[in-house]
Amino acid sequence: MKILEIVRSYYPSVGGLEKFIYDRLKIYESLGIDYQLLSTDYSEKKTDYSRLNNNVIFLNRITPYDITFGLKKYVNGDYDIISVNQVGRYFSDYAIFQSYKAKKKIILTPHLHYHTKRFLTLKNLHSSLVLPNILL
Repeated sequence: MKILEIVRSYYPSVGGLEKFIYDRLKIYESLGIDYQLLSTDYSEKKTDYSRLNNNVIFLNRITPYDITFGLKKYVNGDYDIISVNQVGRYFSDYAIFQSYKAKKKIILTPHLHYHTKRFLTLKNLHSSLVLPNILL
């Protein structure tokens, strides 16, 4: 099995999404699962494990909305499962769209919707209007 993890920013830190992803990757390693992590260079200034790990790929983001080139190439790669984190960001939503077109299995972890009650109205609109149309 080969898994592609997709997340907007990645630098293993004390807590939050990055720590969650770091722990997930450690589980993959202990189970012997072949994985690749794809992220934007949003966290480029962080120098730690993420720079030393050969399984982490950073794509240059062109705009603050995380528009990147090359995402489609990775999503269409030889992966059995595409795991998308941070649903509600351009990077993640585009990855879902491309994965769907490539007929890949998709795992969604929508941290945005469940982390806090901040912007609850926008989150509810996104989960009721946008997500159903992305996943068809």
